[in-house]
Amino acid sequence: MYQGIVFFDLDGTLLNDEKQVPQENLAALAQLQKNNILPALSTGRNLFELKDLLAATHIDTVNGANGAYVMYHNEKLSAAPISPKTIEALNEKARSEDLQIAYYNDQHFAVTGKNQLVEDNYHMLRFNQVPVDPDFYKQEPVYMMLLFTPHQPKLDRQIEYEDEFADQLHFFRNGPYALDVVRNGIDKGVGIKTLLKDAKLEGVPTYAFGDGYNDLEMFQAVDHPISMANGVTQAQEMADFVTTTNLDGGIVKGLQHFDLI
Repeated sequence: MYQGIVFFDLDGTLLNDEKQVPQENLAALAQLQKNNILPALSTGRNLFELKDLLAATHIDTVNGANGAYVMYHNEKLSAAPISPKTIEALNEKARSEDLQIAYYNDQHFAVTGKNQLVEDNYHMLRFNQVPVDPDFYKQEPVYMMLLFTPHQPKLDRQIEYEDEFADQLHFFRNGPYALDVVRNGIDKGVGIKTLLKDAKLEGVPTYAFGDGYNDLEMFQAVDHPISMANGVTQAQEMADFVTTTNLDGGIVKGLQHFDLI
């Protein structure tokens, strides 16, 4: 039995601003594993986006796609695909407002089309190629989508879409260019609960590092939420401990605070 489980968000948390894991964080992850503590990623990213990161960190447990895809020791525990009927309804509304969508599963992704928001988002994520396939969802399961709408007054459509799709979809603001979209009832907290139950890890002390709006449900699902100092106000208010920023040793200091390393 593990002595603990630590869930790590990525952007603004485990990663630096170059989307890399700092050496001190790699060393901390290795020390956790030596201490019989399970490190796990808890992220809005999908499994295919994490291959290099998983190899570098020797992590094999993932709460991905904002809880829509859960993997334990490299084995899939659960997946929550969005129904094609719901996707088509979202598509219809997005097309009427000239908004683009990205479809994701654990293997790959595609966008419905390109515009400046799409270009800026994937430049930020350092993607060199962005495939376009508006019919992706007709042949592939979709665990998560991006709805490209900017985080700007009068342009952000989050409330409008939440109202219209309240019974079908869950929307997260997780970046400046797009909303993360998963099936209603899915979030990082749900993914963690699924992992603990299905992997028979209930009762093991749990910790989570995060900084964003999509981390709030994760914080509710663990024993000890830890916010980065660069985190949103709500995350800091929910945290048992606010560590320093992701660029100032926040992961190491948070783990040391709880005597995990």
